[in-house]
Amino acid sequence: MNSDRVERIIYMEQNLDIAKEALNNFENALNKFLDVQVNIKELSDYYFSKQWMDDYDADNRGEIPQNLKRGVLSEDAAYNLICHNDELLKLLKHTEL
Repeated sequence: MNSDRVERIIYMEQNLDIAKEALNNFENALNKFLDVQVNIKELSDYYFSKQWMDDYDADNRGEIPQNLKRGVLSEDAAYNLICHNDELLKLLKHTEL
């Protein structure tokens, strides 16, 4: 029996298993990323609208309940998410392996 061959096959089988798991994980993550693009588009439209500014001003005047989760009204949270999304879309579009 050729021990080099057996070791090579074991090593390559490990590569196959590692790559298969990584690709499955990436595919699942990519599908979730693509599915959420509708939500990000809605968020972007809202964030750059007069309605967001009106809601932001209302929050500053104390007209929004303090116990309401309202991170969307922070100046950075939505903007940073939109920019991060754009960076990832560009990366996917321009990635060459």
